[in-house]
Amino acid sequence: MLTVIAALEQELSGVRQVLRGRKSVPVDLQVIGVGKRQAQAGVGKILDARSWSPGDGLLLLGFAGGLDPALKVGDLLLPTSYYRESGALLLVDTGMWQHARLAAAESAIPVVQGNSLTVEEVVAAPKDKKELYRQHQVGSVNMEDYWVAEVAAEARVPFLSVRAILDPVHQELPYYVQGLLGQPVKAALRATVSPWHIPALVKLAGIRGAAQSSLTRFALAFIKHQLATAVHRPSAI
Repeated sequence: MLTVIAALEQELSGVRQVLRGRKSVPVDLQVIGVGKRQAQAGVGKILDARSWSPGDGLLLLGFAGGLDPALKVGDLLLPTSYYRESGALLLVDTGMWQHARLAAAESAIPVVQGNSLTVEEVVAAPKDKKELYRQHQVGSVNMEDYWVAEVAAEARVPFLSVRAILDPVHQELPYYVQGLLGQPVKAALRATVSPWHIPALVKLAGIRGAAQSSLTRFALAFIKHQLATAVHRPSAI
């Protein structure tokens, strides 16, 4: 079975909406939380909850900050390596990566090969993103990829992260928006008491919609490809 995970419900909601009621599609959707502690704990529970068979895997869908100046809102990144700021790295599962490339090609979904950098805190300022790009030369920044890859590798479960750019390198997330990405109710309340924030929140909603759409299209293509592959996979003797 393919398990699709995300740090935030908003990163999964498009897929969940399409698959709702389709019990014949063997896909498990799980939210694991933001950052190292929550992500590793969430993935650990998922891994411990059932046995894993050949053909199973973990696919992480998520928003990311852009570091490469060429990246735009909604661009999909397919990494070959997950980095930490310390320089430590983990390589992607080649089988999952090849499935992703084929699924994207079959559905005419453009993807960019851009490695992933995992950090401890949100990186919102353009100057900080530019400095990270100068130091590490990676495509995007997030708070979960390396930590989830580490847990999956220890459990010997195939793992792949696919990220959609939410805020390109030149764009700063306003300070009053950074903590609201996963909390739409709180965002609405903030807009009520601080109406001058509404334009930025509306803009963020549009940006998030573009990133969410990219993740949903890719995930559905990946699931379709995985199911087709499973049909033709020889049975174990």
